Amino acid sequence: MNPIYIGAAAVAVLITCWWIWSRRKPSYESREYLLTQAEHRFFQVLLQAVPEGLHICPQVRMADLIDCYRDSRRSSFAAIAHKHIDFVLMEVETAEIVLAIEVDDATHQRPDRMERDRFIEDALNTAGVPLLRVPVAAHYDVRRIRSEIESCL
Repeated sequence: MNPIYIGAAAVAVLITCWWIWSRRKPSYESREYLLTQAEHRFFQVLLQAVPEGLHICPQVRMADLIDCYRDSRRSSFAAIAHKHIDFVLMEVETAEIVLAIEVDDATHQRPDRMERDRFIEDALNTAGVPLLRVPVAAHYDVRRIRSEIESCL
């Protein structure tokens, strides 16, 4: 058999395999939990501490909190598109954003996380969205958390 035919057949098989592989649907599976254990522990406290009339929204994408109107470059949007805030409080009646809350665990001591945290603080501050940072803890004082939330409002 002619080597050219063998080579052409091999290329055809490879192209067919690539085409089939590229058309397959991605496989997805549930993450099971929306929040980490530490975030869920804090969420349980927030349920008791948040003043009436406010709603807790977990895991909110920054791009859903702030816009990049003055600087419409793609890089500005890309910087916020994949970052999330642990919790956002909003007015139930108006859906107005009133407070962003970040629960800081030990990873927030890493240089890359500290840089990310500074960026988030600057972006939210520029946009006029108050930010409350709460260190992760085994136990939280509901009254203290409520007081911190009220002082930010």
